[in-house]
Amino acid sequence: MTNEEKRAKGGRAKNLLENELLIEAYEIQEKTLINAWKDDRNSKEEREVLWNLYQGVLGAQEFLRKVLITGNDAAKEIQRQLQK
Repeated sequence: MTNEEKRAKGGRAKNLLENELLIEAYEIQEKTLINAWKDDRNSKEEREVLWNLYQGVLGAQEFLRKVLITGNDAAKEIQRQLQK
């Protein structure tokens, strides 16, 4: 992937991370999953599934943050190349 492609992908990740609806969706999913995980009425197996689902939500967010960072780094590299 070229630096320009990385920069563009990072911009899309930034838009998603700043999207109010997506932020709300992540917050609701995190709260719902954690509350269900804490509920003693759920079996150990159910709680493990809930924990894994919660980790999946966190993983998706982390992926977007990493894409954003990579895009920012690519944008800096593009600027350095233009200054040569």
